[in-house]
Amino acid sequence: MSSLKNLASQTAVYGLSSILGRTLNFLLVPIHTRVLGREAYGINTDLYTYIAFLMIVLTFGMETAFFRFAHKKGADQNRVFTTAFVFIASLSSLFLLLMTLNFNSLTMALRYEDLPYLLWITLGILLLDVWAALPFARLRAQNRAKRFALVRLSQIGLTVLLNLFVFLALPLLHRQGLLDMLPPAAENPNGVTYIFIINLIASSFMIMLLLPQLRSVSFQLLDRKLLRQMLVYSSPLVLAGLAGTVNEMLDRQMIKYLLPKETSMQELGVYGAVYKISIFMTLFIQAFRYAAEPFFFQSAEKDNSREIYARVLKYFVFAMGFILFGIVAFIDVVKHFIGEEFQYGIFIVPILLLANLFLGIQVNLSIWYKVSDKTLAGALISSSGAIITIVLNLILIPKMGFTGAAWTTLICYVSLSLITYVSGQIIYPIPYETAKILIYILLATGFATLSFLQFREMVLPNIVLGALLISSIYLLDQKNIQLLISRFR
Repeated sequence: MSSLKNLASQTAVYGLSSILGRTLNFLLVPIHTRVLGREAYGINTDLYTYIAFLMIVLTFGMETAFFRFAHKKGADQNRVFTTAFVFIASLSSLFLLLMTLNFNSLTMALRYEDLPYLLWITLGILLLDVWAALPFARLRAQNRAKRFALVRLSQIGLTVLLNLFVFLALPLLHRQGLLDMLPPAAENPNGVTYIFIINLIASSFMIMLLLPQLRSVSFQLLDRKLLRQMLVYSSPLVLAGLAGTVNEMLDRQMIKYLLPKETSMQELGVYGAVYKISIFMTLFIQAFRYAAEPFFFQSAEKDNSREIYARVLKYFVFAMGFILFGIVAFIDVVKHFIGEEFQYGIFIVPILLLANLFLGIQVNLSIWYKVSDKTLAGALISSSGAIITIVLNLILIPKMGFTGAAWTTLICYVSLSLITYVSGQIIYPIPYETAKILIYILLATGFATLSFLQFREMVLPNIVLGALLISSIYLLDQKNIQLLISRFR
């Protein structure tokens, strides 16, 4: 139980930075979706999708490899860190050279012939985030959650302040005849550029704050033998990461290219904005992921590690189910965070929330192939999800638009959870309380469906439903929940 308490405290600190940071960013969505049109917001969604894909390739699974090799007995953490960072820096430099040599072809393929400078800015953001990945991983490995949170919040705080200036203060100054050389985003057809310039400034500031974590980097510590071992371990993780990103974000690209060119970017803008409403669930998953990955590796050597993993999943599903219900119950309040012209897509939010619940389950279940060094199995599992994503999106998006993308996301994550669970129980059995977990999911989904279909905009009935959900789960696992509460006290 002390291990669970430690995980919860780490999740709380990482969660504070993640939730505060994402919430602050989320509070910018109402501004962006009111100042920018659907097409401009579609560009924003599109380019950040490319960043997500390329982050997987250029970090090359070295974050997880660093955790694995840094925690081995007798490991020199400085040597492991230097070896991983030099590799990432070299790979990203090669990528920059290739992009520079093929830039004109790239702008045509991505439909940015009229906005080539946006691709350069996006490339700068990407490289800075890649270089920051390993220093952040080192802070996590050293359990320096407060330092991690400080850097993250500083970066996001700067982002928010600059956004408030550009999208709120600048129009006011412009109307008063000041700063005429800098037109506000609403009057600038390429106003989305401001978002990327701000991100580039904030990422540069983040790298400056992370410089102390890079002081130990020395070419004298570069270990080629260790690098080969890390690459063998991380290579399947790249495939798994790419497949995972396909599952999570390829729908944006398929909306862009499968729907009519005249409307595709507008539909992508709506889908991207509505997807933001599910951010409260993804916040919890990300905070948990930051804390859980080093925790799971540190717990792997314990005799009761599998029992710990089982308990973590059960309580995780309980928390996620309640978050899902809470967002659905008050969806008509939450929807006002996006601009009115984006709100017609609000009906897909419950689908995306349930999909994210299963994404969180799959994050938990995937621990078996990471701690057992079966990363190739993880790559194959994620690849199966990618195939499901591609096939279903090809079928459903042309017929249903972004609604088809939402249903595809749910089907994909349910399938991945099932495949990961079955294969894990064969190769690395963990005593999950499967029946209770399924009941938790059914209760949360059932109460959320009832709220969405019958009690929208009704506060009291939704509060009653929430109380019934908590009471039902408490009765199902009363003894363990009481024990958990007493231990935390």
